[in-house]
Amino acid sequence: MIHNNLRRLEEDHDLGHWAVAKNAMVDDEILAQIMNAAPDCDQERISMSIDSALAMAIALKEVVTGQRKEIQNIVVRLGAVNIRSIDGMIHVTMGGGACAIGDSHVTAVMANYDALEFAESLSGQAFDMLVRKRMERKSRFKGTVRPA
Repeated sequence: MIHNNLRRLEEDHDLGHWAVAKNAMVDDEILAQIMNAAPDCDQERISMSIDSALAMAIALKEVVTGQRKEIQNIVVRLGAVNIRSIDGMIHVTMGGGACAIGDSHVTAVMANYDALEFAESLSGQAFDMLVRKRMERKSRFKGTVRPA
């Protein structure tokens, strides 16, 4: 999982990070992780289906572009996501995921460009996994006429 530093203030490297990766243990699962700013540096990782990753990417873009102010309870396999726009910054809150201790929630405050990169990474990972699934399905066919 590659960690992408948040860049709200270009000179500050302790603002947290976000990351997206395919879950190596489960074929059709995507992991998304955020870490909040120092000194806490709390992090949370959620797992989601391909469809949930696409829904989260769309939701992030809608909040960034002002089409929505708040998105709550994106359905994921492990954890929950809340996305809000507050004072021109995007607040992504994850809780109940793989890193959860009790009822902990972690919020990463992102600039619009960070949130858009996060959304692009989510949708890109989901698209790659969909293409691979389709290619595997077609490659397993051994007949003379390929099904529609």
